[in-house]
Amino acid sequence: MVRPRKLRHIAVKVAWIGLCCGLAADGRAAGGSQSNPAPPQKLDVVEVVGCLTSGANGSWLVTGATDPAVSKEPYTNQAELKAASEKPLGTKQYALLAVKMFNPDAHKGHKVSVKGLLIADAKGDRLNVTSLQMVADTCK
Repeated sequence: MVRPRKLRHIAVKVAWIGLCCGLAADGRAAGGSQSNPAPPQKLDVVEVVGCLTSGANGSWLVTGATDPAVSKEPYTNQAELKAASEKPLGTKQYALLAVKMFNPDAHKGHKVSVKGLLIADAKGDRLNVTSLQMVADTCK
């Protein structure tokens, strides 16, 4: 007999495998950056810089965003924050997933650096967020 706790553990593993397989099946590549011209590969953590904007139904977006740049780390360090603050805004837009834990309300309208897993498809590009840091208190 399988215990409920073990079932939850199995369900989490199955969900994670399904998420990974779903992302791996995505065929569209995203653009590169100036420092790393190679486009991100599937399941790479990427960084974008742009304006944090609230969307419909409690959703969050990064607008005026840069092209995604592959990142070696899922978090943002001080050197990366300084570099991000100097980047000009771009023309991309990304919907943000799993962003609530980063308190986006506190950074609405700010220039931010966002890292996460890029999900690129015809419905619109999305980032499953691993880091959200303010780099300027205005979006210019």
